Amino acid sequence: MTSPQDPSQPGQPPQGGYSPQQPGWGAPPAANQPGWGAPQGYQPQGGYPPPAANQPGWGAPQGPPPPQWGSGAPQGWSSQSGGSNKKGCLIAAVVGLALIGALVVGCAVTLVPALMTGMSIENASNGEITNVSYNWNNGTGTFTITVANGVGAEEAGRLACQVVEPKLKGTQYENTHFVIVDESGSQLATEQTCP
Repeated sequence: MTSPQDPSQPGQPPQGGYSPQQPGWGAPPAANQPGWGAPQGYQPQGGYPPPAANQPGWGAPQGPPPPQWGSGAPQGWSSQSGGSNKKGCLIAAVVGLALIGALVVGCAVTLVPALMTGMSIENASNGEITNVSYNWNNGTGTFTITVANGVGAEEAGRLACQVVEPKLKGTQYENTHFVIVDESGSQLATEQTCP
C-alpha cells in the first residue's frame, strides 16, 4: 500500500494543491497574474479555489461575439461595401473614357476636315495666302486667312471670290464665316465681299 502523498496514486492530489495527472498543466498561476485561468469547462481539483469574478482575464469575453466560420467577411466589415465602391469607380471610369472618346471623335470630325480645307485654300492661292486657321467659338466656326506681305484689299477681295469661296463650296464649311487679314491682323475681306 502507498501513502497519500505518493504522486503516482490516481485521484490523490499532492500537497502542492495541483494534480500532475492533468496533462499540460503545471502549478496554478499566482492569484494576481492577469490573463491566466483554467480552460472552459475545467473544474478545479486539488485545493485551489475558482478565481473571483472580478479577477482580470476571467469571466465571459467582453465585446462583440467572434465571427462565425463561413461568414465570408472579417469582423466589422460588410461584404457588400467593397463591391459597390469598386462598381462605382468602374462605372465612373467607363463614363469618363466615353466622354474623352466623344471629345476626340468630335474634334477629329470637325478639325481634320477644316485642316484639309485650309491646306487646299492655301495651295490654290499660288503663295498669296500664307496661313489658314479654323477657330471654333460658341458653336460657330470661322476661318481666318492670312495673306502674304504686300497683298492689299483688292487682291484679298479677288482671293475671297476666286479661291476661298470655290474651295469651301460643296464642303461642310460652305456657309462658314471667313476673314482675310494681312500680317498685322487688319481685315481685308470676308465672305460678304463676293456678290
